[in-house]
Amino acid sequence: MNEQTLDFYNRTNLKSYNLNESMRYQLNMLDQLDVFTRKHSENVASITCRLCEYLHCNQKTIEYCTICAYLHDIGKQFIPPKILQKTGPLTDEEFEVMKTENEQLKQQLNLAEKYGEYKTVPGAIISRDISNYSKTLVINIGSNNGIKENMTVIADEGLVGYIVSTTPTTAKIQTIVDSASSTSCLASTTRDIMVCKGTIESEATLKATNLSTDANIIQGDSVETSGMGGIYTKGIHVGRVKKIVEGTNKIDTYAVIEAAVDFKKLETVLVIIQ
Repeated sequence: MNEQTLDFYNRTNLKSYNLNESMRYQLNMLDQLDVFTRKHSENVASITCRLCEYLHCNQKTIEYCTICAYLHDIGKQFIPPKILQKTGPLTDEEFEVMKTENEQLKQQLNLAEKYGEYKTVPGAIISRDISNYSKTLVINIGSNNGIKENMTVIADEGLVGYIVSTTPTTAKIQTIVDSASSTSCLASTTRDIMVCKGTIESEATLKATNLSTDANIIQGDSVETSGMGGIYTKGIHVGRVKKIVEGTNKIDTYAVIEAAVDFKKLETVLVIIQ
């Protein structure tokens, strides 16, 4: 059997095994949580590779099996360090946290596939402040993972918000439903431009203002980012027109937009880094 071990943190090997930038970020996150798990993953991948070579598998099969072996514990990045590194028995509550590992990993993989045109880094929500005056989230990735202020954050359903501050290991998101948030958008069908703002009253809707006097917004139409304003990429789904409120003057007319993302249930996101 071939005794050679592979250094999976070597850029040449990473390239030959088709590990993209997003996956490498996840591996680095796992390394920060638990060095033992990283080393274990490297050992399993190395043994798998050598076994495949011993069985005379073709190169494509060797690469596929080795990548799967290396990533088999990647879901542990969602487990809090105090549980991951606990030496004694788990409580019932801690065991329930462990059981959510597969579901969260599945969500992130689906996200990465859906937004494949973007270069992204996945993150998990670790804290939220969804109140009348502040609607912000904190995720478990930060400047160590390449996260910077003003980067766009998305979820499976659509736009979440943007990064307002970072630490080495966390980042704070101002959501689009925050009362201080203002997002340049357009209606998908009529292409009417509007500014969608968060409100104090709701964590699920936006108020669309700055409509032109000849705007012809349709109830139920999809609303997406316009690409103007310097933060958000064009074409990201924001929500749908819930209703149109006619003002005493045409200039006072506004629309209520139902946000696509359910911020109370949101667990995983992607940060667009390029």
